[in-house]
Amino acid sequence: MPIPQGQAATNVTLRVLGVLLLLGMVALAMVRSHLGTRLDSFTVDEPWHVVAGTSYVRSGDFRLNPEHPLLAKLWVGVAMPANFRLRTTPALNEKLQERDLVEETMFFDNDSARAQQVARAAMWSLHGVLLLVIGLLLWRAFGLAWAAGSLAFLAIEPTVAAHLPVVMTDLPLGLTLLLAAICGGLLAADWRWRWVGGFGVALGLALGAKHSALPGLAGILLVLACAALWSWRRERARVVFVRLGKLVLAGLLGVAVLWAQYGFHFHASPAGGDGFNRAMADKIADVNIAYWRTGIGLADRLQLLPRSYLWGLADTVRTGVEGRGISQHLVWGKVYDGHAPWFSWPLIVISKVPLALLLLSILGAAMLWRTAMSRQARWVLASVAGGAVFYAGALLGSEGIWGGIRHAMPLVVALSIPAGAAVAQAWAWRARSLESFARTAVVAVLLIGALAMTIGEKRVWEYHNELVGGSRNAWRYFGNEGLDLGQRFSELRT
Repeated sequence: MPIPQGQAATNVTLRVLGVLLLLGMVALAMVRSHLGTRLDSFTVDEPWHVVAGTSYVRSGDFRLNPEHPLLAKLWVGVAMPANFRLRTTPALNEKLQERDLVEETMFFDNDSARAQQVARAAMWSLHGVLLLVIGLLLWRAFGLAWAAGSLAFLAIEPTVAAHLPVVMTDLPLGLTLLLAAICGGLLAADWRWRWVGGFGVALGLALGAKHSALPGLAGILLVLACAALWSWRRERARVVFVRLGKLVLAGLLGVAVLWAQYGFHFHASPAGGDGFNRAMADKIADVNIAYWRTGIGLADRLQLLPRSYLWGLADTVRTGVEGRGISQHLVWGKVYDGHAPWFSWPLIVISKVPLALLLLSILGAAMLWRTAMSRQARWVLASVAGGAVFYAGALLGSEGIWGGIRHAMPLVVALSIPAGAAVAQAWAWRARSLESFARTAVVAVLLIGALAMTIGEKRVWEYHNELVGGSRNAWRYFGNEGLDLGQRFSELRT
């Protein structure tokens, strides 16, 4: 039956207004980020990433900074102007030599302030695109109110705001993992080919964002495998195998997207060489965990993934999973010797996210038990939960608390989903009764209160909530990169 012309026009108008609402949430995120980061200098790692990314784009050589995959660095490298000067890369022998090279390139050979402006604009655009796509997909899965609520959470949250303009890999990881989880859930709901492609591309982007995407992606893939096998009860075996085959194809597409970011060549250089600051064999030998050492070595011998990616994976395991040999950790005001306590990560997260936003997420999670949801909404929630649980498990087993909240960024981003649920339920119940009005008011107060209580922060990277006495007293409770990462360099220099 054809849709009446007036109704069709109304639907188009509502879609346009919905897109404008999501764009408004993205714009709010950018304005809020600018206000909280306008005083910041580069983080200590950004010059490395900017110079390396520009080198990748111009030469196709990936030997600089293989510690991290390429997504953010390539994006910024494309944006850097033609007059940004690069030095000829010498034979590299150690990491300090490489750091000297990239920092001298940035601060001696170029206008670093101008380069930072270009880099900030580039990262705002990358993150803005990811936020908008996430919002549109959440709209499809859950409805507009839920999508707008989740984007509002991400727009207000200080740590997200702090990372929006920086050339780091942590927020791209959080957003691409969420994107992969949403696409994966939509795939599990109906197994259509378009979601095979969407999930495969999102998977490849997450792999290209940061090596620590692997545990989160493993959780998402496990949920999707269970979804395929679960259909065995109602469908023929052939249907189950077709769905598992689609999942395999999506995985292969993700690997292909990763290879594409490395120019489809195994070695760091298009000419066939590597030239890292440490030989690949030695880098693999540095890994103490036997199964990681064996797996990375096998992938390198069989050329399953680009060597630059595998070199960085070995470095990630060595420094993030096994630890940097840091013998003391300040956690919640107490110094712990040896390994960091298992509860370090939960304490880091609850001290960095504004209390109002934490309460909003808890409220939304509680509301989910009483919410009637579509099949695709349930699978998206399961996919997000699977990715978050596996990522959290990997964090709890790691020794990377020196990185602070940025290493837990996927968990912060995932909190936006239950927060969106609270907004959606408040909107759905808004006119039913006095009790419903009160619930709506609570959600509104939490969102507005979170923004009002944090908008005055001049350096949102340093933000900590009231549980640790606010940003000024956080140093008494923690000693990690969530307090600062060199952004006061220009201020101290003057």
